[in-house]
Amino acid sequence: MTTVTFVAFAGVGVAFLIHVLVQFRRRAEQAADIPSGLVADPSQPANGVAPERNGILAMIAYPGVAGAKMRTVVPSQMNRKRRAVSMLLLGMVGLFLLAPAAFEVASQTPPLHRFSLPSGTLIDLPDDWAAREPVRLPPPPSLAASAPQVSFSEIVVVENAGTHSLLQVAVSNNPFMGRDAESLDAQMHAFAGSGNSLVDYLFYFFFPPPRDCLDGGAEAYQMGRKSHADEQTAPSPDLGIPLYCRYSPTLSDFYSNQVSAGAVYRPTEAGRVDGMFRPFYLAPMEEVESGGLTFYVFEAQGQVPLDQETINYFNLPDDLRGAQADFFWAVGAPTPFPFFRDPQRKNVPIIQVAYAGVNLGPNQRSEFMKLLHRVHSAPIVIQPATPDVVYVPAS
Repeated sequence: MTTVTFVAFAGVGVAFLIHVLVQFRRRAEQAADIPSGLVADPSQPANGVAPERNGILAMIAYPGVAGAKMRTVVPSQMNRKRRAVSMLLLGMVGLFLLAPAAFEVASQTPPLHRFSLPSGTLIDLPDDWAAREPVRLPPPPSLAASAPQVSFSEIVVVENAGTHSLLQVAVSNNPFMGRDAESLDAQMHAFAGSGNSLVDYLFYFFFPPPRDCLDGGAEAYQMGRKSHADEQTAPSPDLGIPLYCRYSPTLSDFYSNQVSAGAVYRPTEAGRVDGMFRPFYLAPMEEVESGGLTFYVFEAQGQVPLDQETINYFNLPDDLRGAQADFFWAVGAPTPFPFFRDPQRKNVPIIQVAYAGVNLGPNQRSEFMKLLHRVHSAPIVIQPATPDVVYVPAS
């Protein structure tokens, strides 16, 4: 909420306070049997005694009057003006007292920075998130032939150095057409290396090994194939060339290292590349509705605690020793999720959100859900239904 909004609420609160005071005074007058528009004047000699039902309201509104002899005088126009000025001053004082608190609360609300994609997909994040440049569309060329058949058109990558978190928001084609939530759940919970599992998506698209390492592995693989060709022997497809990559001490390479220690080049016809995957626990799938979008959320919890050597190499705080990396991947689209082709909702964008975080406490689910609810998409244009054309043969 902005500062102006808080000040507006403060003004409304003061106005409500004034209204309550006026109503309280009016009820006090009624309790004291003072006609509306008249005020008590206890300084004048009394012509009678105040009624016994003055009560506590009259004592509060007119101290010293209840139970005493009094008479009433008609207020002059000047008195009315004085009362109006008093009410105005009371409101100004109340606003003056509430405004500092409103400004303090507003100043504690972090400003948001918008990261947007050309298609209209966007996410609003606090200023402690920064975009990482340059960003190239996944997958890396060395992994393209082995990766799931997904075509990405847009991606933004942001990282938070303070929380050691990394977030990616991308737009792709729809590889889940003709499926349903149940089959999507089964696919993502398949074993790592099956080709289309959650861990495979993390490896090929969002947290792959460094590209220079993959390029070197591809060259080594081609040399190995040439050697077998010269010897006129066919390599066994069960064998592979392992490639342990050297990761740079960056946040993105840290999470890539937590997904896989490197790559394995399989001697297949297409030259398949798998990851040297770390062990993960795969949490159950969740379906989340947010801002007109439907997301299916998957989590892969790392099972290898961070040791001191890893912490030192990637420049992480010492208090993260023993922590485990936590990965999330969500796939979403404007509701309903387009598992089936709808002629009235063509070209529905598929939004993929990947997140990685690390902490000694509980998993990163709450943090990821906060970020996921900040993702928005451009409205979908609903195409008018095409009327059925009936062919009537000529008579």
